[in-house]
Amino acid sequence: MSKKDKPSDHIFDGMMGRRTVILSGEIDYDSTSAVWRHLLSLQMQSNNPINLIIDSGGGGMNSALRLCDLITTILTAPVRGIAIGECGSAATFIMLHCHERVGTPYSRFLIHSGTRSEITIPINQTTSENLEQLLRDVKATEEMVARLYMSRLTPNKWTAQTTDAERRNFVQNLLNRGDQRFDDWMSAEEAVGIGLIERVVRDKLDIFTH
Repeated sequence: MSKKDKPSDHIFDGMMGRRTVILSGEIDYDSTSAVWRHLLSLQMQSNNPINLIIDSGGGGMNSALRLCDLITTILTAPVRGIAIGECGSAATFIMLHCHERVGTPYSRFLIHSGTRSEITIPINQTTSENLEQLLRDVKATEEMVARLYMSRLTPNKWTAQTTDAERRNFVQNLLNRGDQRFDDWMSAEEAVGIGLIERVVRDKLDIFTH
């Protein structure tokens, strides 16, 4: 978040006082580092639940996964992910690691592999070895993304008897849909259907009701 886009201290202090952190815009090292500090600050105050408002179309995978690790391995306070606006690509990783996952009625969601569109190789480095290594890296990343969704999505139709093959086929269909030339965003209701979020919020959240 740039200085121009940074909320005023009054808003920041007020939201922190309500145990609420905002992740907006592109996910990168700077934006997730800020969220890191805010989440840790609230954790040091108490184990009471924390709200994480997400409005992001995605960004760097490694930055997102770093925040996922914080939520799952360090924080003991439960984090409620609240999607407002966009929750796409790497932002869905963060949502899926929250203890509670909700979306507002007009929020929208995008799941895709997130690899092919970001591939660039300098023209003077297009050797066969580099291309082969690139393909291996892409396949490894796509496998990691698929396994993350397989382990974290919670569709109602999945049961204890659902096989890994069935889960993989379900996730691969989602990735294929998202990898189309024109991004195929899902509605909040569709996100509930695939188990990305648990419910659509229809009433006022409890952030400002206390």
